Amino acid sequence: MSAELFLPVLTLVLAPITAAVTWWLSRRKEVAVTHATVAEGASTAVATILEVMKELKCEIAELTREAENLRSDNERLRRLVIELEHRIDRLMKGLPT
Repeated sequence: MSAELFLPVLTLVLAPITAAVTWWLSRRKEVAVTHATVAEGASTAVATILEVMKELKCEIAELTREAENLRSDNERLRRLVIELEHRIDRLMKGLPT
């Protein structure tokens, strides 16, 4: 085969292969960019979830303290009610308080 014919034939054979390789590399780059975008979004979502969980922990701790205070107040009020009931009973019977 002569040199004048070899180069055009080689170009015709290699052109589709080059185009396919270029397309494949471009596609891989797009996939890599997509993966990077998804990974970044997931990282942001995880950070947001962790922040929300931290805030919820603080809120739960505060609500637990408030519930404990309410329990102690409730217990104190129950004792006062019992004491008042005893006083009322004594007053009804005419006994000194």
